[in-house]
Amino acid sequence: MKFQFTFKGSDPSGAKGSQVQGHASQEDAAPKQDRFQQRMKELVRDKTEKRFDRILSPEEGHATVMTTREKNNWILLEMTVKALGDSFMGSDKLVENATNMEQLVDTVLSKIERQLLKRKEMQKERWKQRNIQD
Repeated sequence: MKFQFTFKGSDPSGAKGSQVQGHASQEDAAPKQDRFQQRMKELVRDKTEKRFDRILSPEEGHATVMTTREKNNWILLEMTVKALGDSFMGSDKLVENATNMEQLVDTVLSKIERQLLKRKEMQKERWKQRNIQD
């Protein structure tokens, strides 16, 4: 399974309503943002490829991932996967911390996985109907 990824808004500090909190300077905030971006990208890539490998094995897909930070350290993750000739979308938001990031990605991927499985099942039913009619 080979996915192409597009990350939009992966710099959560630039999102509307976000600010660097505390007395940290901008220089101190930059490495933290870089770590967040890298961690989120790696997490999404790994989990997406592992999870959808069995569903879309011969297919190639494209995933667009958008992260934004909202007020009070809420992280919004929106993901769109284009595969099987259609687009599938999932989104969720949680309070930011290391364990919640994994939970957030898992929740969004679960939503998309259900949509993909439903679509594949519909395609199987259509093929059965076409073969019966012929």
